[in-house]
Amino acid sequence: MVAGWMTTPTSAQVAGVSANNLTGERLLSDMLLRFTMQTLSDTRVEQQGDLRPDQLVRASVFLDLALELPPNDTDLWSKRANLAERAGDRVVLLKALRKIVELAPERDATRLRLTLAEIADVETLDGRLAILEEELAVAQSNGYSEAYQSRIASSAATIAQEMGNEQAFLKHLKTAERTDSANGEAALLTYQL
Repeated sequence: MVAGWMTTPTSAQVAGVSANNLTGERLLSDMLLRFTMQTLSDTRVEQQGDLRPDQLVRASVFLDLALELPPNDTDLWSKRANLAERAGDRVVLLKALRKIVELAPERDATRLRLTLAEIADVETLDGRLAILEEELAVAQSNGYSEAYQSRIASSAATIAQEMGNEQAFLKHLKTAERTDSANGEAALLTYQL
């Protein structure tokens, strides 16, 4: 167990910070991150197939403490989002995803994950479609990547199709295909026509 703990790279090493430039806070944060990873990699997890509730709580506490020290570390926030998702904690998941998007707005995958997580709370398909259409308009006006715009448009097309709204379905499908020809979801929807 000690060997595995020693070989886990610290977040400072991942960020390219040399050992000479580490502050006490950074070292403490890395230690807490190691405790988190050690908790999550407990060998008993493999035998049971999933984390126990006490492991999730312990890992969450360690990671929350680590985030207090370098609060703008996107790697730690990503780990926090993943842990919250495993624990089923939507409030923390959304908080972590919002923080990552704030710190690294160029991360399309995280922005998409946040948008889809936010619409999951909306009960009606009409409401979900309206949010996706608004997000698509924001993405287009703010110059977000074409890949992101395409994924939002294909999600909107899927919802429109579920609603039986053929006009909105075709409109969003065309947008998805036009903005990113590599969008597999849009290609599948087109193939199914």
